[in-house]
Amino acid sequence: MIKVDLIVNNKREKHYLKEPILALDFLSEQGIYIPVACNRAGKCKKCTCLVNGEKVLSCQYLIESSCQIEINQTEEIATTVKKVNLTVNKIGIGLDLGTTTLGFYVVDLEKGELLESYSVLNKQANYGSDVISRIDYAINKSLTDLSAAVLTQVRSFLNYLKKYYPHSNVLKMVVAGNTVMNHLFLNVSPQSLGFAPYKPEFINKVIVEGEKLGLKINEVVVFPSIDGYIGGDITSGLLLTPIYDENDLNILFVDFGTNGELVLKVGKNILATSAAVGPAFEGAKIEMGLGGVSGAIKEVKYLSNEFLIKTINDKEALGICGSGLTDVIAILLENKKLDFSGKLITEKVYLTKEVYLTQQDIREFQLAKSAVKSAIETLLFEAKITLEELDYLYLSGGFGFHLNKESAIKTGLIPNLNRDKIITIDNACGKGTIIGLLDSKKIELGENINKKIKVINLATNTFFNNRFIENILFEGEE
Repeated sequence: MIKVDLIVNNKREKHYLKEPILALDFLSEQGIYIPVACNRAGKCKKCTCLVNGEKVLSCQYLIESSCQIEINQTEEIATTVKKVNLTVNKIGIGLDLGTTTLGFYVVDLEKGELLESYSVLNKQANYGSDVISRIDYAINKSLTDLSAAVLTQVRSFLNYLKKYYPHSNVLKMVVAGNTVMNHLFLNVSPQSLGFAPYKPEFINKVIVEGEKLGLKINEVVVFPSIDGYIGGDITSGLLLTPIYDENDLNILFVDFGTNGELVLKVGKNILATSAAVGPAFEGAKIEMGLGGVSGAIKEVKYLSNEFLIKTINDKEALGICGSGLTDVIAILLENKKLDFSGKLITEKVYLTKEVYLTQQDIREFQLAKSAVKSAIETLLFEAKITLEELDYLYLSGGFGFHLNKESAIKTGLIPNLNRDKIITIDNACGKGTIIGLLDSKKIELGENINKKIKVINLATNTFFNNRFIENILFEGEE
């Protein structure tokens, strides 16, 4: 018998193991969120913990004998719009099934009123930080682990609802995620999405009894996707824009996530594509990167040669998220501390005594930035319109909403448009699930229009590949 003395945020627990186990798997079993950006290769160093006082990588350390493990767990739960009503009878749930975060939206179906929203980090991240690593895990290790991870979190949320809404019944849950996440949620193998031609097992709307997923919900509806890498989260988010409406506007929608999904409406024609942005904007490949959690630096300004920072929930700075990263890079460019090629004049840039950026962090941002910028240019090229002809640019995703427009333009991440044309949408996917909960015809509308969308494959697009190489550089003189 192996005794493990586990200390989480100074709270002590005792566990007894019958056989050796990887520290990461042990921590995951205790419900502890551990980001794994390198697919357990021991490279990202984000899964560190203390074993008997020594720092180790939990993805590499095998617990073979009794020991003490200590880890500080970042606060991961946020609740907003709290309107607890113990008399609510019929509840609906919108689930924004994100690669990094799960967003729950609780709706009073009788009044059509949002009761509260709740977000939690997706614990599938213990098996990989992005969809590619999760596809690999599902194929080579366990699809069931990934499906069970998210369904367990949904069950925990249902228990929470039962506690605070004891007289209610959850009649319906509407789920919107990218195509891979939708597959994993329904315990359908995403193997076909891991290899060319990347054809999903399904993209249409799915309706299933909650009981079949082990959920005490009458009905679960999964939003339809557009393509293998343009998922139901985009369909849901588009309900917040005029793209599905009948109009002659030229509208570009950009959703920033682990993948960057883009949809361009030109008159009555719609084009879409997905750019392999990678998880840099969500902190996964940044050495001190964090998602949207307490203590993440979300905003940075520069005054009198000093960085002025703001963190999420005004907590002590623990790392930096995508919006803060973009601010810093814009500042470095403006102050000539970063040249057009992306080279730093110093080895590291310290924002606080503990939080810093490295040269590799800049490179990760450049790759992500170039993927988005080149994808925008490619869609415009395919549609035969110019930037000046765009009526609106919608920015979505947690990163997109909190992005400082000026910083994004300075770094070349988004085009330099009239600021009135740039519209940010907070929680577009989540709000779209609320619309779908209250009006199922909106989901059908999206599904029908999706069938007419022309999808551009960037992997084989010569224009994109040429622009990607050029756009890695920042704007400036060589």
